[in-house]
Amino acid sequence: MSLHADLLGDPVARIRHSPHYLMLVAETSGPDGRIVGLVRGTVKSVASGKSRPGAPAFAKVGYILGLRVAPSHRRMGIALQLVQQLEQWFELMGAEYAYMVTDKSNEASLRLFTGRCGYSKFRTPSLLVHPVRSHRLKAPRRATVVRLGARDAERLYRSRFAHVEFFPADIGDVLDNTLSHGTFLAIVGGGYEWGGVDRFLASPPASWAVASAWDCGGVFRLEVGGACRPFPTSSAPSRCGSSTA
Repeated sequence: MSLHADLLGDPVARIRHSPHYLMLVAETSGPDGRIVGLVRGTVKSVASGKSRPGAPAFAKVGYILGLRVAPSHRRMGIALQLVQQLEQWFELMGAEYAYMVTDKSNEASLRLFTGRCGYSKFRTPSLLVHPVRSHRLKAPRRATVVRLGARDAERLYRSRFAHVEFFPADIGDVLDNTLSHGTFLAIVGGGYEWGGVDRFLASPPASWAVASAWDCGGVFRLEVGGACRPFPTSSAPSRCGSSTA
């Protein structure tokens, strides 16, 4: 048996802790109506990559997430209606831009957003995944790793990355969220002693790195393979009484 996780995470978990979010569904008419499409969105303030005197410039953006239409109801304009309705909500919330992320091989999504909705290609990021606890390379012994509290992590991020494009204005809430697993600072170089974030910001070492861990799971499935036929049946009692979040 092996446990598989949706490596892209649960879209609901990623937006439900945002300050402003909305979910829209498309339903069939009649007494037996059913949901055949949905879309989620959130509005946040992020750095625009430009600067004002003494402070970064922020812009409100709407993020389209989790657009889905049932296969039986595709090519009926449902996705377009959902996107347009969500964009209207973005406008009401004061968003200046709307953006979404899709796989470059998703031709239907690309046609919808670039062809019919007027979106332009903005970035082509890469998503890297790796199983936890299977690293073969060991961290160098001369590296010191410090776990930062949410407030110290916020000060570090604002001090060094506030002007970076798409830096969230609510970074403090993100780092202090219940889904956050913490922020870790690695300092390379022998003899360095951690003296707090104030000392670090005043005189940072020559080589360092910071990373924050975020729980974007929440969708799991149990997959049984390569076992004799009675095995799945015999394992069923062990799953009785279990619960999922």
